[in-house]
Amino acid sequence: MTSVKSLGLPQFSSKDYSSFFLAAIDVVKTRIQIDPSYKGLGFVSGTRYAIAKEGASTLLTGFGPTAFGYLAQGGAKFAGYEFWKLTLVKFSGDQETAMKYRTAIYLGAASVAEFFADILLTPLEATRIRMVSERGYATGLVSGFTRLAREGGVSQLYAGFLPILCKQIPYAIGQFTVNEFCHELAYRNMSEETKRSLSDTYKFGISLGSGITAGFAAAILSHASSPLSTTNMVDDNEIM
Repeated sequence: MTSVKSLGLPQFSSKDYSSFFLAAIDVVKTRIQIDPSYKGLGFVSGTRYAIAKEGASTLLTGFGPTAFGYLAQGGAKFAGYEFWKLTLVKFSGDQETAMKYRTAIYLGAASVAEFFADILLTPLEATRIRMVSERGYATGLVSGFTRLAREGGVSQLYAGFLPILCKQIPYAIGQFTVNEFCHELAYRNMSEETKRSLSDTYKFGISLGSGITAGFAAAILSHASSPLSTTNMVDDNEIM
């Protein structure tokens, strides 16, 4: 059984390390969600259409906000999760109580950590979506963020905060909770001596498998809210 000490071990998912490489996917996904000319297109056909219409360079539109936004959000989320998890473990009073209510601890820590992380993410995501939906809006992260802040103020920067929470909190819950239980399942029947003798390769395999499984679960949980968070940040009439 997992100990209180192991409840404090950081568990990582590949999403937070790779998301800033997915600017091209975000461009196509956003266009499909908000641009009428992409209606009926899937991801592959939408990608081909975007390249044919605007050139391959359009796939990197909003790369700066995507990279910086998810890097900042990911760092804050993981640090916050570990902080709130340990706080809740200590609040529970003893190991037995912490183990009994570990699911609630995982859910609570993930939700609170994601809430604060999304305060960092939302303005950058708003900038990215504006750059993708309004061609020629800005040349990069700084100019796009500055223009959006100047023209729309705080209300525009955080217009999509609630929809992003609806998307990201389920993702974080799936990401952390499933990851924790996958690790617990993998180590459940091992003695302490066996755990200590495991090779780094074996441990990496457990972490990788747990991360992939958690990633699938998180994506399923958060998928339904993705279009909502996009369309709430930009009016269809602004698409040029």
